[in-house]
Amino acid sequence: MDRLRTCIEALRVVAKSNQLDPFLVIEMRINEFVRAEGGGLTPIERLLEAIELEEARNQEGEDWTIAKEYARSLLERLD
Repeated sequence: MDRLRTCIEALRVVAKSNQLDPFLVIEMRINEFVRAEGGGLTPIERLLEAIELEEARNQEGEDWTIAKEYARSLLERLD
């Protein structure tokens, strides 16, 4: 669970930033988390659920769209 929280916190920084192209940072953080968790569907599903919970909090200035879509694309590739 600590790795999940660390990943979410790193993604929050990107979600709050005004970077022009945050995709590479998001992709790197998510891939690091999934590898550290052993890969497969379960870590991606857990991460996606955590991202959706953070998005539902609707914190001003946070955009979780790219992280959510990337996590979903990983799930689709594994299905």
